[in-house]
Amino acid sequence: LVGHDPKNFGQHAKKIVIDIDEEELNKPGLKLDLKIKDDAKRALAQILKSTDKIKLPKFSSWVNQCNYWKKTYPVVLAAYQDEQLVNSYYFTDKLSDYATKDDMIIVDTGTCFHVACQVWKIKQGQRFLTTGGLSSMGYWAACIGGCVANHRRRTVVITGDGSLQMNIQELATIKHNNLPIKIIIFNNNGYLLIRHTQKNFMQGRLFGEGPDTGVWCPDSLKIAQAYGIKGVRINKVSEVEAKIKEVMEYDGPVVCDVMTPEWQLIIPRISSQKLPDGTLVAKPYEDMYPYLSRKEMRKNMVAEAQRRIKE
Repeated sequence: LVGHDPKNFGQHAKKIVIDIDEEELNKPGLKLDLKIKDDAKRALAQILKSTDKIKLPKFSSWVNQCNYWKKTYPVVLAAYQDEQLVNSYYFTDKLSDYATKDDMIIVDTGTCFHVACQVWKIKQGQRFLTTGGLSSMGYWAACIGGCVANHRRRTVVITGDGSLQMNIQELATIKHNNLPIKIIIFNNNGYLLIRHTQKNFMQGRLFGEGPDTGVWCPDSLKIAQAYGIKGVRINKVSEVEAKIKEVMEYDGPVVCDVMTPEWQLIIPRISSQKLPDGTLVAKPYEDMYPYLSRKEMRKNMVAEAQRRIKE
């Protein structure tokens, strides 16, 4: 949540944490303004009882500023629809538009987590669940519990070709119970985030990121066929909207293999700067890659933050 630079997180915000574990409240890192040792459900229930007594200020100017930033610095770039393979930002944007408020959305870790959490437009009443900071590969299987708990309504799960292999046996559970789960796979031929990390910080020495360096992922549609599940592959941008419709409207489970670029950029993102001695220094939340000019950064920041932005 706070990135790798906790001392500069939310400098003008009051930070209140509710946790039943005192050790968690006292752990180093983020400076808290108020610590509440209590069961979160009980504490939040008490807070909600008091909301009618609290008069909140108007935040219209802040909302307008946020909307300006969203328009000026979009996550889904127009150029993505011109790529040969399917850019996952573009695809997720289209899938988000198609999903309804009754759909439950489950997001695994890795590339899909970075992309979906930035792009997905959550509708009123829609449940969006992800493994978050735990980053546990194979979380996609949570779609089974989510689907059943949501009265067997349509459930969309986004995972990667690497993460699918973790808990792959649960395809049998999905098929046996004929759950209306749509499994979207971002197929980048291995581990995209590891690939970029090794390129950026290890002089391009690749290991354990794809077929040529020790990681091979089997054909997802052949696996789906073995389990008796419908399979759909999306090879290019022109197929995206029609095949999303096919997947989402099919009565039953579907495995959808989306062919994405092996070296697709994950942007915007927090990045680290490598110093001459090899030390990695994390950038603050507001200074994401690709970096804005220092002049433009200052224009967007409050005075106190402007002072710490170097040339």
